Amino acid sequence: MEKHYLCDNKKAKKVLKTLGWIFFPIGAFLLILSLVDFFLSGFPSFPALPFIALPLIFLGIVSLMFGYMKEVNKYVANETAPVAADVTNYMLDETRDEVQKTVSGIASSISQKEIICPSCGIVNEKGAIFCDHCGKPLVKICPKCQEENDFDSTYCRKCGERLD
Repeated sequence: MEKHYLCDNKKAKKVLKTLGWIFFPIGAFLLILSLVDFFLSGFPSFPALPFIALPLIFLGIVSLMFGYMKEVNKYVANETAPVAADVTNYMLDETRDEVQKTVSGIASSISQKEIICPSCGIVNEKGAIFCDHCGKPLVKICPKCQEENDFDSTYCRKCGERLD
């Protein structure tokens, strides 16, 4: 299924480019003509000429911008992508050791995690089976294999027995 917003719009681009190359030069010519008329005569013979020229220039520029947008964006992406890759690689090379230390620290803190009681929210030491504060169980023990499972487990991680 082709997405309508990903189509190339060749007709629309051709129309925009054509209109842009018609409006812009005509508008520029009329603006130059009005400036020459103003500076040579002191009072312009055609005072409305700039009010026709400027909108034509604007329409021409906007049409050209939209007509050539894909080509301009491709050029910009081709110019900036290698720079972004170089910057990213430089930053990674310079920070790799610190990132590794941070990840190692997080991993070790996760492996030595404390257990938070689901009933009262008090932090208990690793390996605790009952809460130090309220006495509620912190783990579920499988009746079949005696494996300790997390408090919110439904099935045993070792044998698959349903935990009640």
